[in-house]
Amino acid sequence: MKEVEECTRVRVWGGMIVMFLGMRLMMGDVFASSALPQPCRELLRDAVRARSEGRRVESVTARELMAEYKDLRSNGNDYLPLPGVDGQRLINEADWARAKATESFENEPWMIYSGKTIDDWLAAEKWVNSRPLDQLVDSDLLKEIHRRAMAHHFFTGAENRRILKQGREVGRTVEESLVMTRRVAQEEVSAMALDHAQFRGSFRTESVDQLPHRGSLTLADEGRRFTPIELQRVREHPYMSVDESSVKIESGGKLIRATARYLAPEHVEAAVAETLTVLQAELKQSQSPEDVIRATQRMVRKMVGIHPFQDGNGRTIRLLADSVYRKHGLPPPLYPNEWDLEMSDSEAVAYALKGMRDYIQSKSAAR
Repeated sequence: MKEVEECTRVRVWGGMIVMFLGMRLMMGDVFASSALPQPCRELLRDAVRARSEGRRVESVTARELMAEYKDLRSNGNDYLPLPGVDGQRLINEADWARAKATESFENEPWMIYSGKTIDDWLAAEKWVNSRPLDQLVDSDLLKEIHRRAMAHHFFTGAENRRILKQGREVGRTVEESLVMTRRVAQEEVSAMALDHAQFRGSFRTESVDQLPHRGSLTLADEGRRFTPIELQRVREHPYMSVDESSVKIESGGKLIRATARYLAPEHVEAAVAETLTVLQAELKQSQSPEDVIRATQRMVRKMVGIHPFQDGNGRTIRLLADSVYRKHGLPPPLYPNEWDLEMSDSEAVAYALKGMRDYIQSKSAAR
């Protein structure tokens, strides 16, 4: 069981990751799995096989999902957030599976996050679902969603960055600053006399908040790595950059240690406005529900690269996407896409469709 527990801490084996890694793995390209312990590789191959066999049977179109979602909403159940269903939308698939396998969380895996975090998420989701369908999808809506979704959030990262910056300015040792950051994380009390309300519903604007990204692959030791595909996609991203001097190839080229950067704070406001303008143009040109999903997923990928806020970007962008889907009669996906930076458009659409189907099934089962 220890080996299985280690595997659940490596997010490449669980959930829909196998959808876009599956064919590469079965064709002998094991760039992701060969870096894992043998038991993890076996679990991944089993998951790939099961998903591949099931996909042929469970294939569903967006129009079919729209009809099922209309029926679900006609009963009013979509507007009632349920921790056992909607709580999963806050947590990636691998963390959800790991929480369910943990004795203290097995019956309430959503409590891997604090009660206040879940309550804020459910309240924000309910608010988004209650908005008029003609609600304008703009920067103001994005900020309001963040304000609600992060209503009780303590912005540890913002505190830590300012502690470290102050330490450099006053000559404090790195270790002394790290002691302060650890205390802040444990006690959730500001060491910098910061009013955290200022971060809720506000984009990053200060240079101290230039945020790094070190890859979406989390290893068993909690280290982060890029796959070659993700790093290439980040290099191609319109709003991200890679520090090429930080790039170090590992595991024979299968994993890469590197530091990328989300968009610089001074460009965030304009980039968000531009991204949402492009979204509206693409939605007007859409000819099918799949086109709507594709345009929305492109928006999500761009927003992830912009990373407008100090924290809570994923959940806020997810709820913004919900508002777009709902406007076009589509359900939200059940679980977050932790690999959106790596996926192609077609992979992201397939992932979203599966998540939408699972959302409807889970919500219906909970009625």
